[in-house]
Amino acid sequence: MSPQQMLDRLPVLHFQDDESLYRRYLPSHFQDGELDPGAIRFDEPPSFLRSAFSIPEDALHKDCAEGQNVSHYGVLGVRVSLVQCQERVTDGRAFEFSAIHRPLSLCYAHSEIQCICLADPVSMHTEPPKSVKRAFRLRLAKALSVEIPAP
Repeated sequence: MSPQQMLDRLPVLHFQDDESLYRRYLPSHFQDGELDPGAIRFDEPPSFLRSAFSIPEDALHKDCAEGQNVSHYGVLGVRVSLVQCQERVTDGRAFEFSAIHRPLSLCYAHSEIQCICLADPVSMHTEPPKSVKRAFRLRLAKALSVEIPAP
């Protein structure tokens, strides 16, 4: 079965706290049985699929992988409530992380975790300072669990 397509639907802005987010991973993203926090990049917002419109297997479907074969990946999951948080830096700036629904034409469930500097609330995703990235990556790596093991 193919993932849901966008068709004429708009993004759904509200996420339920108990909703899950799914993300692909490679076996090399784990070291000593632990997810390497460095596997979560922030040069672009990290991509996930939201469970309101998908199942974990959709993360491995070519329609949700830009047409690529990702059959050698596994799938991780995390609850939305564990993603939403704020991190502060020593100069007092606060960075907020939250899930944003960003549907793609062939993958309606596509979403991202965006980071916004609260001092500049009109900005879109901001790559956070290293200390904030490190803290959030550690939090997220601990919260993610394997939904589908990599082959």
